[in-house]
Amino acid sequence: MNESVLRAFVAIYPNQEVVSQLRHQCDMLQKELPEKLLRWLPSKNWHITLKFLGNINNIQLEFLDKNLSLWLEDQRAVHIQLTSITWFPNRKKANVLAAIAKDNCTLDSLAERVNTLASRQNIMVEKNPFRPHLSLARCRHKPPLTLPFTFPLAIDPIAFKAQQIHLVQSQTFPRGAIYTKLASYSLLT
Repeated sequence: MNESVLRAFVAIYPNQEVVSQLRHQCDMLQKELPEKLLRWLPSKNWHITLKFLGNINNIQLEFLDKNLSLWLEDQRAVHIQLTSITWFPNRKKANVLAAIAKDNCTLDSLAERVNTLASRQNIMVEKNPFRPHLSLARCRHKPPLTLPFTFPLAIDPIAFKAQQIHLVQSQTFPRGAIYTKLASYSLLT
């Protein structure tokens, strides 16, 4: 029996106003940072990952879809504030340049709820602490010590209210990833 597997994650997507404000920040950075250092991600792919699920099968997908809506029916919308841009997870091990969300107990709790639910289907439990961020660009090389900006770069806070979370399929190709929303779950407003 062939069991279908897909790569997936659970995420929050920013609204268009937030995307516009972040795009402005990225435009300024692109003018100053070495072109070969980063591969800028398309804004349609910008999101805050609550839980990376990895490769999941149809049974796990159906379980998550059914239970996310049940688990989240009492979850309030989450206020998120992006306050800086920096290397993630840090400069020495930089994978991405990311907008960092201000510490937020409600967002942490939401990520933990999703992590707990995923663990019920033997999906790996995240051992690292949840550090909400929105990836703007992928690092092609380790960032040099001298750059025109000092990171973390403080930005005017960009605030938004997350009113939905999404179950998303990730497909990777040489030119980048394609993300497809498989299901969306509304949060209480």
